[in-house]
Amino acid sequence: MSPPAATLSVADSSTSSKPSISELGFTQNLLTTLSQSREAMDSFWNRTKAKADTASISLNSFTRAEEKNVKSLRAKINDLQRLRGVAADSGGIEKERKAMLEMEIQITRENEDLRRRGEDIEREYIAILNEETEHRIKAEEVRFAKLRVEESKITTVDDLTKGILYYNTLGLDFGMVGENLFRFTFTQLDSNNPQRRFCVILNTGNDHGYEIEECRPPLEIDVTSHLLKTLNLNPNENLKLFVRGIRKAFKNTL
Repeated sequence: MSPPAATLSVADSSTSSKPSISELGFTQNLLTTLSQSREAMDSFWNRTKAKADTASISLNSFTRAEEKNVKSLRAKINDLQRLRGVAADSGGIEKERKAMLEMEIQITRENEDLRRRGEDIEREYIAILNEETEHRIKAEEVRFAKLRVEESKITTVDDLTKGILYYNTLGLDFGMVGENLFRFTFTQLDSNNPQRRFCVILNTGNDHGYEIEECRPPLEIDVTSHLLKTLNLNPNENLKLFVRGIRKAFKNTL
């Protein structure tokens, strides 16, 4: 559809000569105004047509969507009517609904049981891992303790040999009296009887540390316990302290 065109008609078509623009009374300004008006009308027409086309497309889309909704609603109504008819005839829908509800409850219970069982299994697994870790730690502690004891035994033999030479002048004698048994014998302690013998037997074969197997004359338990505790903290370094402490404890009994 196009806008009507502006026309200039001639009154007498039989006239052989066509009148000029100036004879018709149209000035140049008027012609310019008419041309601008024509362009404005054309622009307005094009815009209006574009809007009308867009509205037509939107209307068609809306109509199709509504038709689709109507069909969907009709299908739902038909389904409801069919279900109502079945329920009215036999009550099968209600039975089916109850059966599905019971099945859903059963499934929920089974899922809950499975969840609790899984939590119990996870707790048991964590407990087993913790117990295994504790056993490993204890085994490593025992192993390292044994290694320290063995190393201290090897080093202590050399230290004892040096101690013999050092303490000979103080009346110290040393010797093995059995497997892992070392005896320290002290003299020169009693001024009234310099040859009187004071001895202690040290057992180095215990995994928990050195122990006093025999002590003559007997010393107070507090004294020997303190000396053994100091010795077992670091046998390599504290053996000399132990020997000196024992000698001093014997001398204090006089």
